[in-house]
Amino acid sequence: MVVVVVVVVAILVMYTYKVALAKERHKFSASHFTLFPPATVERLHGHNYQVTVELEATVLADGMMAPFHTVKEAIELVCAGWDERVFLPTQSPYVALQKVEQQLEVRLTMGQAIGKFYSMPVEDVVLLECDNVTCENLARLFLLQLVERLDTSTLLRITVAIDEGGSQSVSCSLDCKIIK
Repeated sequence: MVVVVVVVVAILVMYTYKVALAKERHKFSASHFTLFPPATVERLHGHNYQVTVELEATVLADGMMAPFHTVKEAIELVCAGWDERVFLPTQSPYVALQKVEQQLEVRLTMGQAIGKFYSMPVEDVVLLECDNVTCENLARLFLLQLVERLDTSTLLRITVAIDEGGSQSVSCSLDCKIIK
C-alpha cells in the first residue's frame, strides 16, 4: 500500500508601508522649564522644535496609507497652536498655577526654586496635561493631538519625533489598532 501525502504551503505576503513626513514648516518655538526632583529646576528657556511624523500601514485605501495633505495640515495645526508659547505642566506637585484676570501666575514649590514666581498672559501659555515639560511628554502630547485630527482606520502605527534644535530627539509611537 502506498500512501501519498500532499502538503499545501500557503505563503501570505504582507507588505508594510512606512512614510516619514519631515517638512521644514513642521516646527514650533516654545519656552519651558524642566523639573528635576527633588531639588532642581531649570531656568525658563526656549527651543526651536522640529517635528517628524511617521505613518505605518499594511493596508492601502486608493493606493495610499492616508492622504498626505491632510496629515501635513494636521501637523501644522498642532504646531501653530504651540508656536511662540510658554509650556506649563498641569499635573506637577511642584508647580502651582493660578489664573488672575488675564494672567497666569506660576509658583514653584520644589527645592532651590521654592518661592520662584512667574506671571504671564494666559494667551501666551499652553497648559500641558503632564507632570513635567520634557521632550518625551511633548512627543506624546503632540501625538495625541495629531491622532484626534486624523482618520487612522488604515494605519498600524503613528510615531511623532520631536527634535530640540539638533541636540536631541525623542519619539513616541501609538499602535492604531488600540484606537480603532
